[in-house]
Amino acid sequence: MQGDRRVLLQFPISHYCEKTRWHLDLKGLAYEVRNVLPGFHLPVTWRLGTDRTVPVLIDGASAIGDSTAIALHLEASYPRAPLVPLSGVDRERVLQIEAYFDDALGPAVRKWLYGEAMKTPGMLRSLFFRGYGSMGRAAGYFIAGILEYEIRRRYRIDEGGVVEASRDIEAAVDRLEQWVDGDPERYLVGDGLTLADVAAASLLAPLVAPPASPWLADQPIPSALAERRQALRERPAGKWVLKRYARDRPGRPS
Repeated sequence: MQGDRRVLLQFPISHYCEKTRWHLDLKGLAYEVRNVLPGFHLPVTWRLGTDRTVPVLIDGASAIGDSTAIALHLEASYPRAPLVPLSGVDRERVLQIEAYFDDALGPAVRKWLYGEAMKTPGMLRSLFFRGYGSMGRAAGYFIAGILEYEIRRRYRIDEGGVVEASRDIEAAVDRLEQWVDGDPERYLVGDGLTLADVAAASLLAPLVAPPASPWLADQPIPSALAERRQALRERPAGKWVLKRYARDRPGRPS
């Protein structure tokens, strides 16, 4: 590893990028956030040799794509404040739960949110680019149509898909409540925060919008999201996400 410079390539709205920011902040690692424009990020990730998606962490001479791969890299390279046990049943359990939320919840939240936002002209652009600077928001105005087309195509967003994503969200919320026995104070594995908790809380955060999260902003949101947000905040799962952010989320959402 050459030097200690770290750069996180991200989309500000991405809950997977929030998962990585949270992990970096828990490790107490300095890093620069670089917001990349969708589509224009592809030559960058290709040059770095990572997947097409973000987050991508440039850590010295290494470039790591995918939030789970980044998490395992951070655990191996910076063992202080571990989020994954080194061995045993607890390690297996943490990785299993993290994989479940990554594979089942994260894509469902993304598909449902994008699908609901695209029902109102201009709302997807407002949601996607709100975390960029003025130049990024201006660019977003010009590429919004292409972005919407690509999102529909890439994530296969249609009416049936949005309904299915909503069911998958409810299934994940039910499972989270079962695993913590409806107790907002309880962690998913053992008596302290692990990668399982970070994955569940960050991937649900766009629906709950905890204070100091990237998704709490005084801007219009889809009516379906407003309704779901209110309902979820009243459920044990929503209260659990709020508690994790209040107690266990250091650093800056950006």
